[in-house]
Order: sequence, then C-alpha cells, then structure tokens
Amino acid sequence: FGQSSRVFVVSGAAELMPEEGLSRDERRRLRALETMSEAERTKEHETRAELEKRDDATAGRRDVNWGMGDEDDEDASEKEAALRLAALDWRDHAGALTEKQEKQKEKIRRKEEKVRALRLESERISAKESDSTPLTQGQRVTLARNESAVEKLEEEIEDADEALNESIRASVAGGAGARGAKKKSRRRDALGSDSEELYGSDSDDDFYDRTASAAERRRKKAQKAQAAKAEKHKHARDGSRKEASAAPVAVETAATLWEKKRVAAAALEASRRALAACEAKALGVAISQEASSSFLAECEAMALG
Repeated sequence: FGQSSRVFVVSGAAELMPEEGLSRDERRRLRALETMSEAERTKEHETRAELEKRDDATAGRRDVNWGMGDEDDEDASEKEAALRLAALDWRDHAGALTEKQEKQKEKIRRKEEKVRALRLESERISAKESDSTPLTQGQRVTLARNESAVEKLEEEIEDADEALNESIRASVAGGAGARGAKKKSRRRDALGSDSEELYGSDSDDDFYDRTASAAERRRKKAQKAQAAKAEKHKHARDGSRKEASAAPVAVETAATLWEKKRVAAAALEASRRALAACEAKALGVAISQEASSSFLAECEAMALG
C-alpha cells in the first residue's frame, strides 16, 4: 500500500500538437501505391487479353514455338518498367527535365518556402500565448489567415506535384515506347508478315494511355476537397453560433457586493432624511395654523367685550 505506480498523461496546447491525418509525403506515397495498383491491374488485364489473342492466333501454328521465352522475358521487363514508371516522383527523378518541367519544379519549391515561412510565423505567434497573456485580436486574425493560406498553398502544391509527375511519366513513357516500337519492328521484319497476326498492331498497345485514370483521380480528389471544404465551413458556422450564444457572465466578488451594499445603505439613509424633513415641515404648518386660530379667537373676544 502506498507504493503503487502511477502514469500521468500530459498534453500541451492544442495548436502545438502535430497535425492529425496523413502528411503530404504520406499522401504522395499513397497516391504512388494506388497508381501502381492501377497499373498492375491494367497490365494484368492486357496481358490476359494478349495471351488469349496469342492462343487463338497460334491454334493452327502449334509447330511454331520458338522465341516464346524471349517474349516472356520482355513481358516481365515491361511490367517492371511500368511499375517503376507508376511510382516515379519528380523529387527522386535523376533524369533530365525539359525547360517547362524545370519551371514547374521551381514554382513548387517557391510555394514550399512560403508554406514554411507561414508556419514559422504562426508558431512564433502561438508561443506568445499563455494563461496570463492571451493573444490579441490581430494575432488571432493573423493565425487564421496563415492557416487558410497554408491550406491553399498545400492544395496547389499537390496539384502541381501530380501535374509534374504526369509530365515526367509521359516523357519517360514516350522514350520507352519508341524504343519498344523499334524492337518490335525489327522482330516483325525478322519473322515476316505473318507475325502481324501473332503480335497484333502497334495501335493495340495503349498501355501508356493513362488519361482516363488521371481524370478519375482528379475527379475523386476534387470531390474529397469539396467535402473537406464543406465540413470546414460547417464547423466554422457551429463555432460562430456557439460564440454568439455564449453571453459574457459577470462574476460577483466581495468588493462588488460590498459596493452594492454601501450604495443601497446610502440611498436608504437619504430616503429617511427626506421623509423626516417632510414630517417636520408638515408639523410646522399645523402649529402655525393652530396659533392663528387662537389669535383670531382672542381678537373676537376683545371685540365683544
């Protein structure tokens, strides 16, 4: 007894706590994983369709089976290249960028610098707040303005990140597609015109056409942003209603109660004095009237006498 262990959990100010939810880097990695999953599913579907096409095309050519091992190796290498392409991020990309891509990269860097500066300013303002010295109205307005600006800049950075990544992927995919087309052309020339039925036309290879998936991702992202904005406005309205309904309550202290008692006693004493003065005045009037009556009576008696 008396030697039990105790655990105390202490939390600081809410504004100094880390932001809840996924960070921007974690969201970027999650998008890369989702893109990889979509690429894998697309590649698997196309591979299955290609295999079915090959089975149909080689039904009457079962004696021609040479070269299949090379095709399997090429499919595996293409799948690996597609996965690397889906996970590509401009921050880790070591290849050369075009002039337009370099400008986009510099814009993203400048916006990130603005975000860091705004967060540093907000941290400095929040550090001045304490129980004895609350923040002023201007400081609270500055914090709210910085928070809104940071949210807007982060959304712009995410959009710019996605646009730059898509541009780099398109550039890399274009070069890889051109090299693959040259290899396939040389192999077709070596095999003859009958290989057209076996491998299909170059126009059938639409693996690098990701416009539909990119549009779908942008649509989902816009829906999420709209829902988050609506939720934020709802919280703001609820907070303003609570602040409006919360009327300031005056706290009575011993000093205020004593002052009220003193004022009430003074008012009561003044009322008593006024009442006494009125009574004395009324009494004086009555005495004077009685004296006048006796004086008139004496005059009348003398006149009769």
